[in-house]
Amino acid sequence: MTISINVSVNGSYKVPVTVKRGVEDPVTEVISGRGHEGPNVKNIPYYHGNMDGDLVVTIGKEEQDFGDDAG
Repeated sequence: MTISINVSVNGSYKVPVTVKRGVEDPVTEVISGRGHEGPNVKNIPYYHGNMDGDLVVTIGKEEQDFGDDAG
């Protein structure tokens, strides 16, 4: 069985997405809709029953993206 999680961000907004697979360290990526004609979509696939182990996805608070690198 395949489970697919999509995180979609539109316009001048951004959201941090943290993915932790099994015993691996968590990886955080900030997804932003800024500069995209439509929504920016992050696809997080998970193959149930595979050797991936547990999958934990944490989606942080959505904030306005003013285009600065300071956050």
